Amino acid sequence: MNTIYEFVKNARDEYFDRPIEVVPGYEFHQYETLRTIELYDNSRFTSGNKDSLGRGKPFYSICKFSVNVGMPALDPDVLI
Repeated sequence: MNTIYEFVKNARDEYFDRPIEVVPGYEFHQYETLRTIELYDNSRFTSGNKDSLGRGKPFYSICKFSVNVGMPALDPDVLI
C-alpha cells in the first residue's frame, strides 16, 4: 500500500515528466505548456535568450499589444 507521501511524489513526478494523450496521436504536456506561456509573456524564448554565437536574440511579442489595448475594456469586477 502506498502512503500519501508516495502518492503525492508520484503525482508531482508525472506532472513534470509525463504528457497526457488527449486523443490518439495528440499529447498534451501541462508543465511545458504553462512554462511556454510564462516565458512568452515575459518576452523570453524557450531555448534561451542567446543564440549559438552568444548574441542576444530579439523577441517580438505580438500578444502584448492586444493585451494592453484590451485590458482597459474589461469590467473591473471581472479582475477581482
